[in-house]
Amino acid sequence: MTRLLQRYLGLGMLLVMASLAAVGYHSIRRDVNSLRVISEDNILWTATQMEVELLRFQLSLAALLTERTPEAVEEMRARFDILWSRIFMMMSGRVGEQIRRYDQEHEAINSFREYLITVDPVIADLTPDDRPTIAAILSDLSGFQHSLRLYTLRVVRGDTAATT
Repeated sequence: MTRLLQRYLGLGMLLVMASLAAVGYHSIRRDVNSLRVISEDNILWTATQMEVELLRFQLSLAALLTERTPEAVEEMRARFDILWSRIFMMMSGRVGEQIRRYDQEHEAINSFREYLITVDPVIADLTPDDRPTIAAILSDLSGFQHSLRLYTLRVVRGDTAATT
């Protein structure tokens, strides 16, 4: 009798452990799918933020042209730093790697990054009265706006194709 009871207890424990393993497997699978969706959203968000931050930086430069105050210079430099942080995000990590794939043929992000490297010391030394330099930077940036818009559209199309 005790042997039979031990067998039933053993079988019962085995069934409970198998049930827990199945529930755990299902839970982990659901979490992995959720992380994949979050990652795809992060890719799209990062791509669109580059375009948004470029617009904000351009607005701060335009405000500097009209206001010509030290506060406007500080605001413009803060926007430039944020723009740099977006470039940094695109150059690192898994999301950055995925994002760079959308730009391999066109090099919009790399050429924009190279421009920012070139203009960085100019921004650091910019004074509120240096209107010709501010206007030249604004003119240069307008050329990048179109290529970044096309880049964002490529990410949207690629993200849509990946999820369907």
